[in-house]
Amino acid sequence: MICLKVPGGTKCSQTQTVSLIKTVHLFSPVDLSSMSNADRVVLALGGAGTVGSGIVKALLNKGFKVAVISRDNSRLDKLRGFVSPSTRDNLTTLVGNVGNTSCQKQFYIDTSESIVEGIPYPQKVVYGNTSQTLLLVFLGSEEGAEVVKQALLKSVGKVTDIVSSLGFSWWQGGPPHNQTLKELHWVIETLLFSTFVSWKVFFPLVRDDPNCTYTFITGGAGEKLLMPGTGFLTVGAASTLAFCQVLREEYPEVPCKLNQVKINTGVAPPERMAPGYLNHLDLGESVATLVERKNTSHTVFPVNCPADLKTVILEGNLQRCPSLP
Repeated sequence: MICLKVPGGTKCSQTQTVSLIKTVHLFSPVDLSSMSNADRVVLALGGAGTVGSGIVKALLNKGFKVAVISRDNSRLDKLRGFVSPSTRDNLTTLVGNVGNTSCQKQFYIDTSESIVEGIPYPQKVVYGNTSQTLLLVFLGSEEGAEVVKQALLKSVGKVTDIVSSLGFSWWQGGPPHNQTLKELHWVIETLLFSTFVSWKVFFPLVRDDPNCTYTFITGGAGEKLLMPGTGFLTVGAASTLAFCQVLREEYPEVPCKLNQVKINTGVAPPERMAPGYLNHLDLGESVATLVERKNTSHTVFPVNCPADLKTVILEGNLQRCPSLP
């Protein structure tokens, strides 16, 4: 843990560091339609989770550069060990909380590059012969997410694609009459607010380019009560589904390829598979294929079973459910 004094005498109550595996220098705008996968940089929001890690690994295997933001540094360490060693140099990781306003943190971004403009209280330190910049960041707000974005851009240069798989996949806290408003607020915050804040801050990076993509990964829990005691999961998931629908209908002509993959079954790593579940590696391959081809927009791709994944991998399409007339 690192604690530094800042103006006013306050100290970090909680600190975290991030290791930027590879720094890619800023590059000039080019025609993305002619860019290879190696020239594309995918921001994977929630990329350290079960769903996200499968997507990250598949993207790296296809030659993309990938940046991952996660609240949990230990999960980022696990992700770095999970991806193929030959692709690890193309992975950039960042510890940060882009949307959970109840989780106000202060942490340090650890980078070998120059100080990002606008970040409060930068401190220059030296570890042995290595000069590094520690940047104090306040998270859990749009402003905090904006700071994370600027640090990210300083590292990777430009983002061409975004995949958002934020939140959690399961909640079974009991029936509503046993819950508190605080618990409901936490569920909505984790599933909806994080999706909104990250979209608002990062979408402008890709919005106006028809060769860029923004893909939401959502679940079908918002359409029905999965089992007794999961009601708040349904409420939170439904709010996220509604938000994605609003974006498609509010911005019908946005140039960026705006899509949604809606998973209507469980997702697990190979060692935790259950009947009917999706292997997160297979799901990752399917999502990576959609990102790679960037040939559809304003479309919901419902995934009900493993066979749907084979359809998208082998045939290049799912049985699509267009969200707009």
